[in-house]
Amino acid sequence: MSINIADFAQPVELQGASVVNPINGFLAVITGDSLPVRFWNNVKSDGGDISICTDSGGVNQLPCHVRNIDVITQTVQIWIRFATYSNAARTVFLFF
Repeated sequence: MSINIADFAQPVELQGASVVNPINGFLAVITGDSLPVRFWNNVKSDGGDISICTDSGGVNQLPCHVRNIDVITQTVQIWIRFATYSNAARTVFLFF
């Protein structure tokens, strides 16, 4: 899917301990408690418009899976996979 950078983009800082060495195939999860109101006001109710990228231009897209989303209760669980994860890759961009 092509990302239109005119779509809403939200930087998300991944939480957790820093890593000593880069990790291949690292899985991370984004939950709703870190997302602003504008996400909930604009995301599709099935999460079908969600994409995750490592850059704000929407070029380097990461594989992601919306495990569940409920825009009424504002809960979501989005799993993302990094080819290689390091401390430098702690911020991702959520497009919706």
